[in-house]
Amino acid sequence: MADGKTHKAIGTLGGTVASLIFNDQKGTPNLSLIYLAGGAIGGRIGGRLPDIIDIPDSPFHRSFGHSVSINGIAYLNKRAKKIFHDCLDCLIQKANKFMNEGNKILYCLCHFAAAFLIGFATGHGLHLVTDMFYPMGLPLLF
Repeated sequence: MADGKTHKAIGTLGGTVASLIFNDQKGTPNLSLIYLAGGAIGGRIGGRLPDIIDIPDSPFHRSFGHSVSINGIAYLNKRAKKIFHDCLDCLIQKANKFMNEGNKILYCLCHFAAAFLIGFATGHGLHLVTDMFYPMGLPLLF
């Protein structure tokens, strides 16, 4: 079974890569370090989320936080996807507004928050995918 170190490493790497890809698609290479940091931190935290919800006190600790049905709804639900993308769009719009006003700190913070969200979602998803390949698997419900 993957341990906390593995989930943190996979989440950090996946979150970093996903946020850098998003940044590349937005065409803002000057923000690469911000997206690298935000994605790495978000991925590390997201990669631990299922084990924060279901504290790993035994090999049978998987419940609500690892549930295929609950997490599947969150990842496959069109409404949830729309909310996620709306949040990213809002952060990018706010960042552009702050740049036009000359506030570079808030501009960078908005991009950091966008990278964090991308990294968090990626790290969380990778935790679940990793756990699927172990003998305990993931519970369907709880």
